[in-house]
Amino acid sequence: EAMAVGLPVIASNSGGLPLMVNLDPTRPTGWLVPPDDELALAETLVDAANRPHEVSRRGDAALDHARTHLSWAGRVGRFEAVYALARDRRARQTPATRRSREGRTSRTDRRR
Repeated sequence: EAMAVGLPVIASNSGGLPLMVNLDPTRPTGWLVPPDDELALAETLVDAANRPHEVSRRGDAALDHARTHLSWAGRVGRFEAVYALARDRRARQTPATRRSREGRTSRTDRRR
């Protein structure tokens, strides 16, 4: 939510949070701190408070990231691209290739 309004994020470097923050090292969207490290969190807060230009830069990147990757429009665009890729790949297959793949599963039949 913070990123959607142009605010950079200070998050713990654990769980799924690193997947949302700082995906592009050239345009960080916030700061990641080690989990359960109060000193690192405090230092990051002081650093952010002392560098308003950096907060603004990361906030702009956060807003751009949210609009591109987290909005419904961004998600629909990616789904459409994946669907088009699958459709085009299917169209390039020959009928014989399609028949040879029918009935296959991802597991190899080990019964013998």
